[in-house]
Amino acid sequence: MSNKPKKAKIDVTKIVKEYLFKANSGAVYLDVVMWPSDGKYGDDHMIVQDIPREKREAGEKGAILGNATLNDEEPAPKQEQSSSPTPEDDTSEIPF
Repeated sequence: MSNKPKKAKIDVTKIVKEYLFKANSGAVYLDVVMWPSDGKYGDDHMIVQDIPREKREAGEKGAILGNATLNDEEPAPKQEQSSSPTPEDDTSEIPF
């Protein structure tokens, strides 16, 4: 996995406020869960609001808030093998 930033989009109007919670510091938090999805729009995860266990066990589901792209790596292009490196392959002069 690369070190590139990952992107997510959340529709804040869909947040169920009763499940927000306040920390001792006074900050208000929202727990979310990310589930792998089909990537229909180029995203590979769905973001769902986490809800208390009792609600989940009763069959309630968290609100779908948005989506995220976590897998941004593209497959490496196939290269033909050669016995000697080409000038483009020689990285010995690159300082990093």
